[in-house]
Amino acid sequence: VAAVACNMAANIFSNGTIIASPSKGTEVIHSYPDGTSINENDYYYMWQRDAGLTMRTLLRVAKGGPQVSAQLEAYAQLLHQIWSKPTPNHDCAPWGAGDGWCSILGEVKFFVNGSVYDHSWGRAQNDGPAINAMVLMELLDGGETSDTSMLANAKADVINALN
Repeated sequence: VAAVACNMAANIFSNGTIIASPSKGTEVIHSYPDGTSINENDYYYMWQRDAGLTMRTLLRVAKGGPQVSAQLEAYAQLLHQIWSKPTPNHDCAPWGAGDGWCSILGEVKFFVNGSVYDHSWGRAQNDGPAINAMVLMELLDGGETSDTSMLANAKADVINALN
């Protein structure tokens, strides 16, 4: 359990980002005699669903601690920053329907700096916003912060995510 906790903590950044894995896809995991290789997968992103599940787990096991409260606030601020911008992507399902632009809520992953992953990927995946809405509801319900602006943003983000 301690090793899992240490690995989890290593993937949580002070700007609110929670990455799925430190793997950047550069390590060779198998080499073939012809010189080709299979590299590890590149998971060095904040995947919306995974980050929400990690934050919910953190709240379940350590809620109320000053570091957890600070991470929750940073995470809520990052979500608000991300969800407040339009996505640059237009390749979401169903293809050909509507204007072709995706909702920021359906974005699957984000770069560590909080910007939207703007390469081809299977969009939209809509479970991440609901999971993150539950995290934000814990912020609203838990008295973790007295920052009224953050609370107002979290409330608006929950309503937006669930509509």
